[in-house]
Formats: sequence, C-alpha cells, structure tokens
Amino acid sequence: MPVSSRTTIVVITHNYGRYLRAAVASAVEQTARPRVLIMDDCSTDETEEVVRSLIAEHPNLNCHRSTERRGLAATRNDAARRVETDWIVYLDADDWLDRRFIERGAHWLDRHIELDVLTTDMTIVRDGQKPFVSTARAPSSWRYLTRKNTVVQTSFIRRSMILALGGYDGTLEYEDWDFWIRALKGGYRIGRLPGAHLYRREHGLNKSKTGDEALMAERVRKRHPVPSRWQALRRAWTGRS
Repeated sequence: MPVSSRTTIVVITHNYGRYLRAAVASAVEQTARPRVLIMDDCSTDETEEVVRSLIAEHPNLNCHRSTERRGLAATRNDAARRVETDWIVYLDADDWLDRRFIERGAHWLDRHIELDVLTTDMTIVRDGQKPFVSTARAPSSWRYLTRKNTVVQTSFIRRSMILALGGYDGTLEYEDWDFWIRALKGGYRIGRLPGAHLYRREHGLNKSKTGDEALMAERVRKRHPVPSRWQALRRAWTGRS
C-alpha cells in the first residue's frame, strides 16, 4: 500500500464515541496511508474506551485528549501546531471518507503545486432519506465566497497556511467560512478535487441544526464587508490619482 507521509488526517471528536470508530476506520484504511491523529475535546461519553480499543488495533494511531472543553476552532488550531506533515485533513468524528481520498488528492496536488487548499464534493447522509451529493466549488475571489460557503471543511489544507493565518477564529460559529475568506484575502489558492470523497452525516446535533444559520452567516459577512460598485470605482479612481 502506498504511503502519503505528507498528510495527517485529524479526527476531531466531542462526545461522538458512537461514530468515532467509523471515522477512524475510513482514515486508517485509505489506499494511500496517511498519519492519523485523534483530537478528543474532553469527551464525557464512551470516547475514551473507543480510543483505547482503536489504539490497540492500530498501534500507529495517535491521540491527544484535552482536559477541558475548548471548542472546534481551538482544537483544530492545537492540532495544526502538533502535526508535522505538510498537509492536514480535518475530519469530524461523525463523518467518514472515501478510502481513495488521500491517494487521489495527493496526485492532484502533485499536478497543481500552486494550490494551498484542495476541497472536494460530499455525500449528505440523512436518516430515512436517500443520500445526495453536494458539489463544492473553488471560489475565484473572496467576494464571491461571502455570498455562500462553497468549500468543504474536510479538505486538504496546507499546514503552513493555517499557522500563517493564525488558525481559526473561535468567536465565530462559522469559523471555517471565515477562514476560507481570510485565506483568499491573503493570496492563497483553493482548488477542487472532482468527485464526492466525503460522507457527511446530518443529525440533530450538527452545528447548523442547533444554531440560527442566518445570524451565524451575518456575523461572517460583517467581518468581510464587500464594497458596493460605487465604492469600488471610487477606490480605484483614488488609487490612480
């Protein structure tokens, strides 16, 4: 089996012990084997027992458990400081990956060395409903991205970019959306790997299901106001004078 030592899959969990085994299995059974790190954000369910069982089965598996609840953004930022690979793929513990994702993504990045993020499509899985594919889109500008987040969080992300941008902002509920906008503003590039390589499990505890989506989106847009056409023309004119 080929090895992708340039990539670490970071599986993030908080009280998702019932889902964790499937997420980790999808990471360790990749056709190109990455490094795998479990980040446990102070779970109080059966997560610790599940992790011990997984480590017994997969000795190369690494795990870090926080002694206090920090939240998703802080956990991602901590993981970025801990891993040593060029690329990170964040995977929520209630989701899972197509087993060819790492291999296909690594090949794509070898041919597109200008990219700093490689996103992909995802299959949405809901209880009692037929799964369907949500297509990602690589935005051409940060202004386009303020309309709607079209980038899947479970993407290949260049670790050095995460550190350079100061990581994710935990004061926002849609911290990943804000992160992509900041990346584009910083001159980083986002591409798309064709095909659905992520399975997203939707249930009542998803963040988008437990919060006010309109309010969460508005907070991101206020952080990144898009100038009107008149303002843009005026700035361009002022810049030339």
